[in-house]
Amino acid sequence: MTGALEDAVAGYRTALSLRPEYAEAHRNLGSALRRLGRIEEAVAALATAVALNPGYTEALAQLAHQLMQLCDWRMVDDLTTQLIRAVEDQHAAVYPFVFLT
Repeated sequence: MTGALEDAVAGYRTALSLRPEYAEAHRNLGSALRRLGRIEEAVAALATAVALNPGYTEALAQLAHQLMQLCDWRMVDDLTTQLIRAVEDQHAAVYPFVFLT
């Protein structure tokens, strides 16, 4: 499985070299990096996704969760507030399964 994830990371990096503003690719890169155990890199990719799209609920939730995993609490309150606002504004749902891994 690691080989497939490494291939996914390479593919997302290629996509981002062509479209660095593509928030979904940053979020997907962060997810793949997290699954590889490269949490700090995952946090950086997720933070970029949130910076590009501050209302991106999936990226907000994953970023907050990864920071909690690292016991880095400095931004968690702000991210949680931002996530709540995004959900309310968009009438969106945040799937709790993002927090199970």
